[in-house]
Amino acid sequence: MESENRRLRRQVVDLQCDNTYMRKITEMQDEIISLKQQIIDLKNENIRLSHLVSKTSKNKTSNQNNESSSDEEYYTADEGPDNIDRICQYCKQSFKYPSVLRRHLKLKNKCGNQYSKCFK
Repeated sequence: MESENRRLRRQVVDLQCDNTYMRKITEMQDEIISLKQQIIDLKNENIRLSHLVSKTSKNKTSNQNNESSSDEEYYTADEGPDNIDRICQYCKQSFKYPSVLRRHLKLKNKCGNQYSKCFK
């Protein structure tokens, strides 16, 4: 009888261990499923962000092209005749850059007064 009790106790302990292992395995499987879902979500986010990056890089490229062309126009202004008017129509003074001509026309002088009367 005592040996039967020991055998049954040993079986109970073994069953408890098996139960614990099964519970741990189930938890690990749940964690694996959760991690797989996170991987899928991260892949989708990565795809979404890569599309955004490609769109912004295209915009930056086009903006850089526009900027470089405006830089080219700016630097060609002092290289010779280029069909940009840099002579004041009121005092006939010549300016190296169109921005300096615009500043000259905004000043409170004879040319600036005449210019402001024309555009009021």
